[in-house]
Amino acid sequence: MTAMPVNNPQQYGGPHNVFMGNGDSMPISHTSNLPISLGSSHFSLRDVFRIPSIRKNLLSVARFTKDNHVVFLFAPDFYQIYCLLSGRLLFQGPCKDGLYPLRLSHTSSNPQALAAIHSSIWHNRLGHPSSDVLSRLSSSIGSKLSFRQFCRECALSKSQKLPFDSNKMIIDSPFYIIHSDVWSSSTSSTYGFKYYVLFTDEFSRYSWIFPMHRKNEVLTHFQKLVAKIQNLFGITIKFLQSDNGTEYVNHAFTQYCTSLGIQQRFSCPHTPQQNGLAERKDRHIATIARNLLLTSGAPHKLWVEAVLTSVYLINLLPTSILNWDTPHHRLYGSPPSYSSLRVFGCSCFPYLGPYASDKLSNRSIECVFLGYSPQHKGYRCLDPITGRLYVSRHVIFNENSFPYKTLQVQAPGPLEFALLPSPNSFSTPSTISSQPRLTGPSTQSQPQTDESTDSFQELTALLPVVSPTSVQQPADSSSKCSMVSIFKNRGLSFHRDLKSQNHLGIVAT
Repeated sequence: MTAMPVNNPQQYGGPHNVFMGNGDSMPISHTSNLPISLGSSHFSLRDVFRIPSIRKNLLSVARFTKDNHVVFLFAPDFYQIYCLLSGRLLFQGPCKDGLYPLRLSHTSSNPQALAAIHSSIWHNRLGHPSSDVLSRLSSSIGSKLSFRQFCRECALSKSQKLPFDSNKMIIDSPFYIIHSDVWSSSTSSTYGFKYYVLFTDEFSRYSWIFPMHRKNEVLTHFQKLVAKIQNLFGITIKFLQSDNGTEYVNHAFTQYCTSLGIQQRFSCPHTPQQNGLAERKDRHIATIARNLLLTSGAPHKLWVEAVLTSVYLINLLPTSILNWDTPHHRLYGSPPSYSSLRVFGCSCFPYLGPYASDKLSNRSIECVFLGYSPQHKGYRCLDPITGRLYVSRHVIFNENSFPYKTLQVQAPGPLEFALLPSPNSFSTPSTISSQPRLTGPSTQSQPQTDESTDSFQELTALLPVVSPTSVQQPADSSSKCSMVSIFKNRGLSFHRDLKSQNHLGIVAT
């Protein structure tokens, strides 16, 4: 019962009056539903009697609990109202002068308050749908539903990743933050690399990558980068942002960063979005590398050359992140030059005059262009037949021809090449010919003896696989291992051990 105005009052025509304790009778003028607020909770009172002559508002606890599905807890010093369905505390008030007052906030100006009270009930009835879903059922249920309250059950059962805010931090100097990530390949490169580590400056977006055999090489390459930055720019890196990989989280790495005052920042476990700049850069590099390999027809084992060239090109390309400036210009302050760029994997002819065996031999051979040398002002040219790599500035290009597509050269296959155990009958790696394929009037080139074991493995890495020729017994039958010649190719003879049946030897013929 109340004397204050109510929403949508209806004239009361019933026979009842309200009797006070002294026996006085008070007439009821109107009835209405009254939405009220207690703290942050909203409730509704149905069929409220408006009695203009009453001085105090009176509340029926029984009607209040029935209309709002709540329960009251009365204590000597306070009272509490709990939701009957979820058990959640909705309101707490004091005990004053032996009474439990409700300081009501009349919400007649908010017509949605009544619907909000019932929305929690419908939210539970309908299986905890979202507020957007619940609001679209208003016409079907008959009242406007809007559920914006906290639901503990929803928090437990619907937990998911929260959206990420965009980075609004403005970096105005290079090397304030370096972002890093390790990328792995399912294919080993020609030289056995399986990973690379990426470092990107947030200010300029300039990137550096270093191929690796193992992940524990990250610290070594980071030390090289720090020394390079200190030498060229006289600046020390302030922050290093990376994921939680053990290649970054270890005692040696932490000790090195601490000694230079570099603060490490890590992304949370299973949250690569917090290292998003490096992750997106990895994707950009991989996309360009795939295009380079696809266009040239080069085997996947040349992925290191492809990613090195990709990073070289990305640093020269304008980007919207820098308002269409280039990373090279942002870092070095000078515009990049594009005149030396050539198509990756195209046919090229480096000048090889110093390698010619005589004055009538050719001065070049057809090679494959594999990018730009970071230590030289020259091009990296690979002989796809011998696997030898040349660095030269004297190169003629045919950018419409791709040797890997026309020569059908196979990448290193599953064969394992090994040295022969008997030095009496066969040559050692030091006698393998490293002479370029410069053919003149003679049909064979002269062997040289200046290659190490590593160069020998590089030489055989890209040799083509051809069909075996006739089997020949070795001349020295007293050898500890029985060998047969299975095929010959370009001055090299391939032999198999008949006892083990699983090793090949290569000797000069």
